[in-house]
Amino acid sequence: MTVETSNTPPHILIIPFPAQGHMIPLLDLTHKLATTNKNITITILTTPKNQTFLTPLLNSHPSIIHPLILPFPSHPLIPPGIENAKDLPNSVRNIMLSLSNLHHPVLEWFHSHPSPPNYIISDMFCGWTQNLASQLNIRRLVFSPSGAFAFSTMCFLWKNLPIRENPVDENELVLYHDIPNSPKYPWWQVSPLFRSYVSGDTDSEKLRDLFLCNTYSLVVVPQKY
Repeated sequence: MTVETSNTPPHILIIPFPAQGHMIPLLDLTHKLATTNKNITITILTTPKNQTFLTPLLNSHPSIIHPLILPFPSHPLIPPGIENAKDLPNSVRNIMLSLSNLHHPVLEWFHSHPSPPNYIISDMFCGWTQNLASQLNIRRLVFSPSGAFAFSTMCFLWKNLPIRENPVDENELVLYHDIPNSPKYPWWQVSPLFRSYVSGDTDSEKLRDLFLCNTYSLVVVPQKY
């Protein structure tokens, strides 16, 4: 990725999702950005229990990378002190919903910053940052650690909401007809996050909105950069 040049050094806000398979690749990309673009500022959003993951980056690029540490928003299904998916199995959905409540704290930080970010790069599970970027009139790039194909299937599911003709048949095939060569998978292999969707349920509809926000992002940054 090449950062645009201007009279003012670019400032990038990085927003990882707190799960190892998502956070580590995005932090690696952040390291590459800091290594190849010396005339930038990078801020990484984290919560108190996750800030130790940033230590190697902060030590390697002390003049470029800075942390933004905000309290982890509470959620009724997440025990106090849990801020990373590794500490609570099957917690991704609830963490996604919880983190979306960082919208206003980040907005307040942005408006108080003397040189706020020009870009946001955030994980695909942080779709709320698309609305944040639109509100701030800056660009957001979505990072997909799963690669382009998995990201495409996820977008298809949340856009089209395929349902089973037989609601008890776990082997019924789901066709991704918008994707070239139209892959098909049995229902039990479809994303568990999507299979948790219940039409009309408040959290389910919010989760869908978070995923659909990714389709409005400027660019998809794949893991193989």
